Amino acid sequence: MKKLAVVVLLVVIGFAGCRSSSGGNGGNGGSGGNGGSDDPPPVVSHHYELVINGDAYLREDAVHPGLILGGNTGAWSGKLTNPKSGELMQGLGHGILRFPGGDTANDYCWVDVLEKKDWRVDIDEYIAFLKENDMKPLFGVNIFDHKPESSNVQHNALAEAVALVEYMKEQGLGGGYYELGNENDGPWNAHDGQQLPIVGDDKKEGYLEKYIPIAEAMKAADPEIKLLGPAVSGYDNPGQHKPYIEGFIEGMRGRGDLVDYFSYHYYGETWIDKSNNNRINLNRPQSLAGQAQDIRGRLAAAGLSHVKLAITEYNAAVWGESDVDKCVIKQGLWLADFIGEAFCHLDMATVWISLTPAYEPGKKSGDPHALIDEGANPPCPARNYWPCALAFKALANGDREHPVHVLQVNSPAPTSQMTVYATKAADNSWAGVMAINKGETAVSVKIAMENFPEFIKVRGWRMGEKEYNQGYNNYNTLVEFTPDYEGNAISLVLPPFSLAGISALCSGE
Repeated sequence: MKKLAVVVLLVVIGFAGCRSSSGGNGGNGGSGGNGGSDDPPPVVSHHYELVINGDAYLREDAVHPGLILGGNTGAWSGKLTNPKSGELMQGLGHGILRFPGGDTANDYCWVDVLEKKDWRVDIDEYIAFLKENDMKPLFGVNIFDHKPESSNVQHNALAEAVALVEYMKEQGLGGGYYELGNENDGPWNAHDGQQLPIVGDDKKEGYLEKYIPIAEAMKAADPEIKLLGPAVSGYDNPGQHKPYIEGFIEGMRGRGDLVDYFSYHYYGETWIDKSNNNRINLNRPQSLAGQAQDIRGRLAAAGLSHVKLAITEYNAAVWGESDVDKCVIKQGLWLADFIGEAFCHLDMATVWISLTPAYEPGKKSGDPHALIDEGANPPCPARNYWPCALAFKALANGDREHPVHVLQVNSPAPTSQMTVYATKAADNSWAGVMAINKGETAVSVKIAMENFPEFIKVRGWRMGEKEYNQGYNNYNTLVEFTPDYEGNAISLVLPPFSLAGISALCSGE
Protein backbone atom coordinates (compact mmCIF):
# COMPACT_ATOMS: atom_id res chain seq x y z
CA MET A 1 0.00 0.00 0.00
CA LYS A 2 2.68 2.49 1.00
CA LYS A 3 5.09 1.48 -1.74
CA LEU A 4 3.14 3.38 -4.40
CA ALA A 5 4.00 6.63 -2.70
CA VAL A 6 7.66 5.94 -3.18
CA VAL A 7 7.18 5.15 -6.83
CA VAL A 8 5.44 8.39 -7.57
CA LEU A 9 8.11 10.44 -6.00
CA LEU A 10 10.99 8.77 -7.73
CA VAL A 11 9.63 9.70 -11.09
CA VAL A 12 10.36 13.27 -10.27
CA ILE A 13 13.71 12.67 -8.64
CA GLY A 14 14.91 11.42 -11.97
CA PHE A 15 15.42 15.03 -12.96
CA ALA A 16 18.38 15.57 -10.72
CA GLY A 17 19.91 12.19 -11.20
CA CYS A 18 18.09 9.36 -9.44
CA ARG A 19 20.37 7.69 -6.89
CA SER A 20 20.05 3.95 -6.52
CA SER A 21 18.68 2.63 -3.24
CA SER A 22 20.87 -0.03 -1.75
CA GLY A 23 17.95 -1.95 -0.27
CA GLY A 24 14.93 -0.51 -2.04
CA ASN A 25 11.98 -2.62 -3.07
CA GLY A 26 12.13 -3.01 -6.82
CA GLY A 27 15.21 -0.82 -7.09
CA ASN A 28 17.01 -1.11 -10.40
CA GLY A 29 20.17 0.81 -9.86
CA GLY A 30 18.71 4.13 -10.95
CA SER A 31 17.83 3.25 -14.52
CA GLY A 32 15.87 6.44 -14.88
CA GLY A 33 18.61 8.67 -13.62
CA ASN A 34 19.05 11.94 -15.40
CA GLY A 35 19.03 10.47 -18.88
CA GLY A 36 22.81 10.30 -18.99
CA SER A 37 23.14 14.03 -18.45
CA ASP A 38 26.39 15.48 -17.09
CA ASP A 39 24.59 18.57 -15.80
CA PRO A 40 25.54 19.53 -12.24
CA PRO A 41 22.89 18.98 -9.55
CA PRO A 42 20.62 22.01 -9.10
CA VAL A 43 20.73 24.22 -6.02
CA VAL A 44 17.59 23.57 -3.94
CA SER A 45 15.77 26.56 -2.46
CA HIS A 46 12.71 24.96 -0.81
CA HIS A 47 11.59 21.64 0.63
CA TYR A 48 7.96 20.48 0.64
CA GLU A 49 6.17 17.46 2.11
CA LEU A 50 3.02 16.29 0.28
CA VAL A 51 0.32 13.68 0.88
CA ILE A 52 -1.94 12.05 -1.73
CA ASN A 53 -4.78 9.90 -0.38
CA GLY A 54 -6.26 7.36 -2.78
CA ASP A 55 -9.66 7.68 -1.07
CA ALA A 56 -9.84 11.50 -1.21
CA TYR A 57 -11.50 12.53 -4.48
CA LEU A 58 -11.24 16.11 -5.71
CA ARG A 59 -14.51 15.72 -7.64
CA GLU A 60 -17.27 13.18 -7.24
CA ASP A 61 -17.71 12.32 -10.92
CA ALA A 62 -15.27 10.28 -12.95
CA VAL A 63 -13.50 12.07 -15.79
CA HIS A 64 -13.21 10.78 -19.36
CA PRO A 65 -9.61 11.44 -20.48
CA GLY A 66 -10.40 11.45 -24.20
CA LEU A 67 -12.73 14.41 -23.72
CA ILE A 68 -10.35 16.34 -21.44
CA LEU A 69 -7.45 15.71 -23.83
CA GLY A 70 -9.31 16.70 -27.00
CA GLY A 71 -7.92 18.60 -29.96
CA ASN A 72 -8.57 21.06 -32.76
CA THR A 73 -7.81 20.90 -36.45
CA GLY A 74 -8.62 23.25 -39.30
CA ALA A 75 -10.26 22.81 -42.66
CA TRP A 76 -7.01 24.22 -44.09
CA SER A 77 -5.01 21.23 -42.80
CA GLY A 78 -4.61 19.10 -45.90
CA LYS A 79 -2.35 16.66 -44.05
CA LEU A 80 -5.17 15.60 -41.75
CA THR A 81 -5.45 12.53 -43.94
CA ASN A 82 -1.78 11.64 -43.48
CA PRO A 83 -1.57 8.54 -41.24
CA LYS A 84 1.14 10.21 -39.17
CA SER A 85 -1.30 12.94 -38.12
CA GLY A 86 -3.63 10.38 -36.60
CA GLU A 87 -0.81 8.49 -34.92
CA LEU A 88 0.52 11.65 -33.29
CA MET A 89 -2.93 12.82 -32.15
CA GLN A 90 -3.53 9.46 -30.52
CA GLY A 91 -0.28 10.05 -28.61
CA LEU A 92 -1.87 13.20 -27.18
CA GLY A 93 -4.91 11.30 -25.92
CA HIS A 94 -7.37 12.98 -28.29
CA GLY A 95 -10.74 11.29 -27.96
CA ILE A 96 -12.60 14.14 -29.64
CA LEU A 97 -11.52 16.46 -32.48
CA ARG A 98 -13.01 19.89 -33.14
CA PHE A 99 -13.41 20.95 -36.79
CA PRO A 100 -13.36 23.06 -39.02
CA GLY A 101 -11.26 25.29 -36.78
CA GLY A 102 -12.01 28.52 -34.92
CA ASP A 103 -13.66 31.31 -36.90
CA THR A 104 -13.69 29.07 -39.95
CA ALA A 105 -16.89 27.68 -38.44
CA ASN A 106 -18.58 31.00 -39.20
CA ASP A 107 -18.11 30.67 -42.96
CA TYR A 108 -17.52 26.97 -43.64
CA CYS A 109 -20.17 25.58 -45.98
CA TRP A 110 -19.85 21.83 -45.58
CA VAL A 111 -22.16 21.13 -48.53
CA ASP A 112 -20.14 23.30 -50.90
CA VAL A 113 -16.83 21.85 -49.75
CA LEU A 114 -18.13 18.29 -50.08
CA GLU A 115 -19.08 19.02 -53.68
CA LYS A 116 -15.44 20.06 -54.25
CA LYS A 117 -16.37 23.65 -54.96
CA ASP A 118 -13.94 24.66 -52.24
CA TRP A 119 -10.30 23.60 -51.74
CA ARG A 120 -10.60 22.87 -48.03
CA VAL A 121 -10.80 19.55 -46.17
CA ASP A 122 -14.30 18.14 -46.61
CA ILE A 123 -16.57 16.38 -44.18
CA ASP A 124 -15.94 12.94 -45.68
CA GLU A 125 -12.21 13.32 -45.02
CA TYR A 126 -12.97 14.44 -41.46
CA ILE A 127 -15.32 11.49 -40.91
CA ALA A 128 -12.79 9.03 -42.30
CA PHE A 129 -10.14 10.43 -39.95
CA LEU A 130 -12.44 10.11 -36.92
CA LYS A 131 -13.30 6.51 -37.73
CA GLU A 132 -9.71 5.54 -38.45
CA ASN A 133 -8.52 7.04 -35.17
CA ASP A 134 -11.54 6.27 -32.98
CA MET A 135 -12.39 9.88 -32.11
CA LYS A 136 -15.70 11.63 -31.53
CA PRO A 137 -16.76 14.54 -33.76
CA LEU A 138 -17.02 18.09 -32.46
CA PHE A 139 -18.26 20.11 -35.41
CA GLY A 140 -18.38 23.91 -35.42
CA VAL A 141 -21.72 24.83 -36.96
CA ASN A 142 -22.11 27.82 -39.29
CA ILE A 143 -25.06 29.77 -37.85
CA PHE A 144 -25.15 32.33 -40.66
CA ASP A 145 -27.16 32.16 -43.86
CA HIS A 146 -24.54 32.40 -46.57
CA LYS A 147 -23.90 32.58 -50.28
CA PRO A 148 -20.78 30.56 -51.20
CA GLU A 149 -18.35 32.13 -53.64
CA SER A 150 -18.84 29.19 -55.98
CA SER A 151 -22.48 30.10 -56.68
CA ASN A 152 -25.16 32.74 -56.30
CA VAL A 153 -27.40 30.35 -54.37
CA GLN A 154 -28.30 31.43 -50.85
CA HIS A 155 -27.77 28.68 -48.25
CA ASN A 156 -30.00 28.55 -45.18
CA ALA A 157 -27.99 27.96 -42.01
CA LEU A 158 -30.73 26.07 -40.20
CA ALA A 159 -31.44 23.72 -43.09
CA GLU A 160 -27.73 23.11 -43.60
CA ALA A 161 -27.23 22.36 -39.89
CA VAL A 162 -30.05 19.81 -39.92
CA ALA A 163 -28.65 18.21 -43.06
CA LEU A 164 -25.26 18.03 -41.33
CA VAL A 165 -26.71 16.12 -38.37
CA GLU A 166 -28.56 13.76 -40.68
CA TYR A 167 -25.46 13.17 -42.81
CA MET A 168 -23.29 12.40 -39.79
CA LYS A 169 -25.91 9.96 -38.54
CA GLU A 170 -26.03 8.23 -41.93
CA GLN A 171 -22.26 7.85 -41.74
CA GLY A 172 -22.48 6.07 -38.39
CA LEU A 173 -21.62 9.10 -36.25
CA GLY A 174 -25.00 9.86 -34.72
CA GLY A 175 -25.05 11.42 -31.28
CA GLY A 176 -22.02 13.58 -32.00
CA TYR A 177 -21.01 16.94 -30.54
CA TYR A 178 -21.84 20.27 -32.20
CA GLU A 179 -20.80 23.78 -31.20
CA LEU A 180 -22.86 26.62 -32.66
CA GLY A 181 -20.83 29.54 -33.95
CA ASN A 182 -17.43 30.70 -32.76
CA GLU A 183 -16.37 33.76 -30.78
CA ASN A 184 -19.30 35.79 -32.06
CA ASP A 185 -18.73 38.16 -29.15
CA GLY A 186 -15.39 39.20 -30.69
CA PRO A 187 -14.93 42.58 -32.39
CA TRP A 188 -12.56 40.88 -34.87
CA ASN A 189 -15.69 39.31 -36.37
CA ALA A 190 -17.40 42.65 -36.92
CA HIS A 191 -15.93 43.25 -40.39
CA ASP A 192 -18.01 40.50 -41.97
CA GLY A 193 -21.11 40.86 -39.82
CA GLN A 194 -20.31 37.85 -37.64
CA GLN A 195 -20.03 39.74 -34.38
CA LEU A 196 -23.38 39.48 -32.63
CA PRO A 197 -24.92 40.81 -29.45
CA ILE A 198 -26.06 37.98 -27.22
CA VAL A 199 -29.64 39.24 -27.52
CA GLY A 200 -30.76 41.03 -30.66
CA ASP A 201 -32.80 44.18 -31.13
CA ASP A 202 -34.82 45.77 -33.92
CA LYS A 203 -31.57 46.54 -35.77
CA LYS A 204 -29.66 43.26 -35.51
CA GLU A 205 -30.37 39.64 -34.76
CA GLY A 206 -28.53 38.30 -31.73
CA TYR A 207 -26.68 35.07 -31.04
CA LEU A 208 -29.59 33.59 -29.10
CA GLU A 209 -32.00 34.31 -31.95
CA LYS A 210 -29.79 32.17 -34.17
CA TYR A 211 -28.88 29.52 -31.61
CA ILE A 212 -32.34 28.57 -30.37
CA PRO A 213 -34.11 27.67 -33.64
CA ILE A 214 -31.03 25.91 -35.03
CA ALA A 215 -30.58 23.94 -31.80
CA GLU A 216 -34.24 22.93 -31.79
CA ALA A 217 -34.06 21.70 -35.37
CA MET A 218 -30.80 19.82 -34.84
CA LYS A 219 -32.11 18.07 -31.72
CA ALA A 220 -35.25 17.08 -33.62
CA ALA A 221 -33.08 15.51 -36.33
CA ASP A 222 -31.05 13.52 -33.78
CA PRO A 223 -32.08 13.74 -30.12
CA GLU A 224 -28.83 12.03 -29.06
CA ILE A 225 -26.51 14.83 -30.18
CA LYS A 226 -24.72 17.07 -27.68
CA LEU A 227 -24.90 20.83 -28.24
CA LEU A 228 -22.34 23.39 -27.12
CA GLY A 229 -22.61 27.15 -26.86
CA PRO A 230 -21.99 30.06 -26.78
CA ALA A 231 -18.29 29.53 -27.76
CA VAL A 232 -17.44 32.87 -26.15
CA SER A 233 -13.83 34.02 -26.61
CA GLY A 234 -12.98 34.36 -22.92
CA TYR A 235 -14.16 35.02 -19.39
CA ASP A 236 -12.57 38.10 -17.85
CA ASN A 237 -13.66 41.03 -20.03
CA PRO A 238 -16.66 42.62 -18.27
CA GLY A 239 -17.86 44.46 -21.36
CA GLN A 240 -17.43 41.63 -23.85
CA HIS A 241 -17.39 38.21 -22.17
CA LYS A 242 -19.69 38.74 -19.20
CA PRO A 243 -22.75 39.74 -21.27
CA TYR A 244 -22.35 36.59 -23.36
CA ILE A 245 -21.86 34.31 -20.37
CA GLU A 246 -24.73 35.72 -18.36
CA GLY A 247 -27.00 36.32 -21.36
CA PHE A 248 -26.59 32.83 -22.78
CA ILE A 249 -27.28 31.15 -19.45
CA GLU A 250 -30.36 33.30 -18.91
CA GLY A 251 -31.49 32.61 -22.48
CA MET A 252 -31.28 28.86 -21.82
CA ARG A 253 -33.43 29.11 -18.68
CA GLY A 254 -36.37 26.79 -19.33
CA ARG A 255 -34.65 25.47 -22.48
CA GLY A 256 -32.31 23.00 -20.86
CA ASP A 257 -32.92 20.44 -23.58
CA LEU A 258 -31.13 22.72 -26.07
CA VAL A 259 -27.73 22.85 -24.41
CA ASP A 260 -25.46 20.09 -23.11
CA TYR A 261 -22.18 21.96 -22.62
CA PHE A 262 -21.44 25.59 -21.85
CA SER A 263 -18.37 26.42 -23.96
CA TYR A 264 -15.78 29.17 -23.90
CA HIS A 265 -12.10 29.78 -24.74
CA TYR A 266 -9.07 30.29 -22.52
CA TYR A 267 -5.79 31.87 -23.62
CA GLY A 268 -4.69 33.04 -20.20
CA GLU A 269 -6.12 36.47 -21.02
CA THR A 270 -2.68 37.15 -22.49
CA TRP A 271 -2.14 39.09 -25.73
CA ILE A 272 1.55 39.32 -26.62
CA ASP A 273 2.38 42.05 -29.11
CA LYS A 274 4.95 44.74 -29.90
CA SER A 275 2.55 47.24 -28.37
CA ASN A 276 2.85 45.74 -24.87
CA ASN A 277 5.22 44.03 -22.46
CA ASN A 278 3.05 40.99 -21.78
CA ARG A 279 4.59 37.60 -21.12
CA ILE A 280 3.22 34.11 -20.50
CA ASN A 281 1.72 34.05 -17.00
CA LEU A 282 2.36 30.72 -15.32
CA ASN A 283 -0.20 31.49 -12.64
CA ARG A 284 -3.13 31.76 -15.05
CA PRO A 285 -4.03 28.05 -15.21
CA GLN A 286 -5.04 28.29 -11.54
CA SER A 287 -7.72 30.88 -12.44
CA LEU A 288 -9.73 28.09 -14.06
CA ALA A 289 -11.03 26.80 -10.71
CA GLY A 290 -12.79 30.07 -9.86
CA GLN A 291 -14.17 30.49 -13.36
CA ALA A 292 -15.57 26.96 -13.39
CA GLN A 293 -17.17 27.45 -10.00
CA ASP A 294 -18.77 30.73 -11.11
CA ILE A 295 -20.17 29.36 -14.38
CA ARG A 296 -21.45 26.15 -12.80
CA GLY A 297 -23.09 28.21 -10.07
CA ARG A 298 -24.83 30.41 -12.63
CA LEU A 299 -25.99 27.35 -14.57
CA ALA A 300 -27.41 25.76 -11.43
CA ALA A 301 -29.22 28.96 -10.48
CA ALA A 302 -30.88 28.96 -13.92
CA GLY A 303 -32.05 25.37 -13.55
CA LEU A 304 -29.26 24.09 -15.81
CA SER A 305 -27.19 22.03 -13.38
CA HIS A 306 -27.08 19.19 -15.92
CA VAL A 307 -25.10 21.34 -18.36
CA LYS A 308 -21.41 20.42 -18.45
CA LEU A 309 -18.42 22.73 -18.91
CA ALA A 310 -16.14 22.78 -21.96
CA ILE A 311 -13.21 24.91 -23.03
CA THR A 312 -12.93 24.36 -26.77
CA GLU A 313 -9.79 26.43 -27.34
CA TYR A 314 -6.91 26.96 -24.95
CA ASN A 315 -3.25 27.89 -25.00
CA ALA A 316 -0.84 30.07 -23.04
CA ALA A 317 -1.35 33.27 -25.07
CA VAL A 318 -2.40 34.82 -28.36
CA TRP A 319 0.42 36.40 -30.32
CA GLY A 320 0.31 39.51 -32.44
CA GLU A 321 3.42 41.04 -34.00
CA SER A 322 5.90 39.64 -31.52
CA ASP A 323 8.02 36.54 -31.07
CA VAL A 324 8.28 37.00 -27.30
CA ASP A 325 7.70 33.76 -25.36
CA LYS A 326 6.91 31.74 -28.48
CA CYS A 327 7.71 28.06 -27.95
CA VAL A 328 9.69 28.50 -24.75
CA ILE A 329 9.59 26.16 -21.75
CA LYS A 330 7.07 28.40 -20.00
CA GLN A 331 4.55 27.70 -22.75
CA GLY A 332 5.12 23.97 -22.34
CA LEU A 333 4.68 24.17 -18.56
CA TRP A 334 1.55 26.30 -18.98
CA LEU A 335 -0.02 23.69 -21.26
CA ALA A 336 0.72 20.79 -18.91
CA ASP A 337 -0.49 22.83 -15.93
CA PHE A 338 -3.72 23.73 -17.69
CA ILE A 339 -4.37 20.07 -18.55
CA GLY A 340 -3.96 19.22 -14.87
CA GLU A 341 -6.50 21.92 -13.97
CA ALA A 342 -8.82 20.69 -16.72
CA PHE A 343 -8.89 17.23 -15.17
CA CYS A 344 -9.88 18.91 -11.91
CA HIS A 345 -12.56 21.32 -13.15
CA LEU A 346 -13.78 20.65 -16.71
CA ASP A 347 -15.80 18.03 -18.58
CA MET A 348 -14.21 18.70 -21.97
CA ALA A 349 -11.17 20.57 -23.25
CA THR A 350 -9.79 20.83 -26.79
CA VAL A 351 -6.34 22.35 -27.21
CA TRP A 352 -5.62 24.98 -29.85
CA ILE A 353 -4.22 23.66 -32.10
CA SER A 354 -3.34 20.04 -32.80
CA LEU A 355 -2.33 20.20 -36.47
CA THR A 356 -1.15 23.25 -38.39
CA PRO A 357 2.17 24.64 -39.70
CA ALA A 358 4.22 25.12 -36.54
CA TYR A 359 6.50 27.91 -35.39
CA GLU A 360 10.04 26.92 -34.46
CA PRO A 361 12.69 29.51 -33.53
CA GLY A 362 14.59 30.33 -36.70
CA LYS A 363 11.64 29.67 -39.01
CA LYS A 364 10.13 32.62 -40.86
CA SER A 365 6.53 31.58 -40.23
CA GLY A 366 4.37 29.13 -38.35
CA ASP A 367 1.90 29.03 -35.48
CA PRO A 368 3.36 28.90 -31.92
CA HIS A 369 0.16 27.18 -30.77
CA ALA A 370 0.79 24.10 -32.93
CA LEU A 371 1.41 20.73 -31.31
CA ILE A 372 2.01 18.91 -34.61
CA ASP A 373 3.80 20.57 -37.51
CA GLU A 374 1.80 20.11 -40.68
CA GLY A 375 4.57 21.89 -42.55
CA ALA A 376 6.84 18.88 -42.16
CA ASN A 377 6.63 15.84 -44.42
CA PRO A 378 5.41 13.70 -42.81
CA PRO A 379 3.85 15.77 -39.99
CA CYS A 380 6.04 15.74 -36.88
CA PRO A 381 5.84 16.76 -33.21
CA ALA A 382 6.50 20.41 -32.41
CA ARG A 383 8.00 21.43 -29.07
CA ASN A 384 4.60 21.85 -27.41
CA TYR A 385 3.56 18.33 -28.30
CA TRP A 386 5.62 16.82 -25.51
CA PRO A 387 4.21 18.43 -22.34
CA CYS A 388 0.72 17.44 -23.50
CA ALA A 389 1.88 13.91 -24.30
CA LEU A 390 3.46 13.63 -20.85
CA ALA A 391 0.19 14.69 -19.20
CA PHE A 392 -1.62 11.96 -21.16
CA LYS A 393 0.86 9.32 -20.04
CA ALA A 394 0.78 10.38 -16.40
CA LEU A 395 -2.84 11.34 -15.73
CA ALA A 396 -4.56 8.83 -18.03
CA ASN A 397 -2.00 6.01 -18.13
CA GLY A 398 -1.90 6.52 -21.90
CA ASP A 399 -5.55 5.38 -22.12
CA ARG A 400 -8.12 7.83 -23.50
CA GLU A 401 -11.09 5.44 -23.16
CA HIS A 402 -11.45 4.52 -19.50
CA PRO A 403 -12.64 7.00 -16.84
CA VAL A 404 -10.40 8.19 -14.04
CA HIS A 405 -10.90 9.69 -10.60
CA VAL A 406 -9.13 12.95 -9.78
CA LEU A 407 -7.52 13.00 -6.36
CA GLN A 408 -6.84 15.72 -3.83
CA VAL A 409 -3.21 16.69 -3.35
CA ASN A 410 -2.26 18.00 0.08
CA SER A 411 0.65 20.31 -0.68
CA PRO A 412 2.09 23.28 1.24
CA ALA A 413 3.85 24.55 -1.88
CA PRO A 414 2.48 27.76 -3.40
CA THR A 415 0.99 27.06 -6.82
CA SER A 416 3.08 29.92 -8.18
CA GLN A 417 6.08 27.64 -7.63
CA MET A 418 4.87 24.07 -7.93
CA THR A 419 1.68 22.24 -8.88
CA VAL A 420 0.98 18.54 -8.50
CA TYR A 421 -1.96 16.57 -9.95
CA ALA A 422 -3.00 13.01 -9.19
CA THR A 423 -5.45 10.53 -10.69
CA LYS A 424 -6.29 6.86 -10.41
CA ALA A 425 -8.23 4.39 -12.51
CA ALA A 426 -11.87 3.85 -11.56
CA ASP A 427 -11.02 0.18 -11.00
CA ASN A 428 -7.90 0.99 -8.93
CA SER A 429 -5.65 -0.69 -11.50
CA TRP A 430 -3.20 2.24 -11.69
CA ALA A 431 -2.38 5.64 -10.23
CA GLY A 432 -0.75 8.64 -11.86
CA VAL A 433 0.97 11.84 -10.75
CA MET A 434 2.22 14.88 -12.65
CA ALA A 435 4.47 17.44 -10.93
CA ILE A 436 5.43 20.84 -12.38
CA ASN A 437 8.10 23.19 -11.04
CA LYS A 438 7.27 26.66 -12.37
CA GLY A 439 9.96 28.40 -10.36
CA GLU A 440 13.42 29.64 -11.22
CA THR A 441 14.99 27.53 -8.47
CA ALA A 442 14.97 23.83 -7.74
CA VAL A 443 12.77 22.36 -4.99
CA SER A 444 13.01 19.13 -3.04
CA VAL A 445 9.83 17.23 -2.33
CA LYS A 446 8.74 14.38 -0.09
CA ILE A 447 5.42 12.74 -1.00
CA ALA A 448 3.52 10.10 0.94
CA MET A 449 0.75 8.23 -0.87
CA GLU A 450 -1.85 6.57 1.29
CA ASN A 451 -4.66 4.06 0.70
CA PHE A 452 -3.47 2.66 -2.63
CA PRO A 453 -3.16 -1.02 -3.59
CA GLU A 454 0.36 -2.34 -3.84
CA PHE A 455 2.03 -1.38 -7.11
CA ILE A 456 3.50 -3.94 -9.46
CA LYS A 457 5.12 -1.80 -12.18
CA VAL A 458 6.04 1.86 -12.48
CA ARG A 459 7.05 4.02 -15.44
CA GLY A 460 8.23 7.59 -15.34
CA TRP A 461 8.82 10.45 -17.80
CA ARG A 462 10.51 13.80 -17.32
CA MET A 463 11.25 16.92 -19.32
CA GLY A 464 13.27 20.01 -18.51
CA GLU A 465 14.09 23.15 -20.43
CA LYS A 466 16.91 21.49 -22.37
CA GLU A 467 14.71 18.61 -23.53
CA TYR A 468 11.88 21.00 -24.44
CA ASN A 469 14.19 23.20 -26.53
CA GLN A 470 15.32 20.12 -28.46
CA GLY A 471 11.79 18.76 -28.82
CA TYR A 472 11.01 19.59 -32.45
CA ASN A 473 10.73 16.31 -34.37
CA ASN A 474 12.60 14.61 -31.53
CA TYR A 475 10.91 11.43 -30.34
CA ASN A 476 13.35 11.14 -27.42
CA THR A 477 12.22 14.37 -25.81
CA LEU A 478 10.47 12.69 -22.88
CA VAL A 479 13.13 10.92 -20.85
CA GLU A 480 11.67 7.61 -19.71
CA PHE A 481 13.00 5.82 -16.67
CA THR A 482 12.11 3.30 -14.00
CA PRO A 483 12.24 4.90 -10.55
CA ASP A 484 13.87 3.42 -7.47
CA TYR A 485 11.84 3.25 -4.28
CA GLU A 486 12.26 2.43 -0.61
CA GLY A 487 9.84 2.87 2.26
CA ASN A 488 6.78 5.09 2.13
CA ALA A 489 8.49 8.43 1.75
CA ILE A 490 11.14 9.71 -0.57
CA SER A 491 13.16 12.84 -1.10
CA LEU A 492 13.34 14.23 -4.61
CA VAL A 493 14.45 17.28 -6.50
CA LEU A 494 12.66 19.17 -9.26
CA PRO A 495 15.00 21.44 -11.22
CA PRO A 496 13.81 24.88 -12.35
CA PHE A 497 11.15 24.95 -15.09
CA SER A 498 10.60 21.22 -15.30
CA LEU A 499 7.86 18.61 -15.18
CA ALA A 500 7.63 14.91 -14.54
CA GLY A 501 4.97 12.24 -14.49
CA ILE A 502 4.47 8.65 -13.51
CA SER A 503 2.01 5.86 -14.09
CA ALA A 504 2.03 3.12 -11.46
CA LEU A 505 0.24 -0.16 -12.07
CA CYS A 506 -1.43 -1.51 -8.94
CA SER A 507 -2.16 -5.02 -7.77
CA GLY A 508 -5.87 -4.25 -7.30
CA GLU A 509 -5.83 -5.78 -3.82
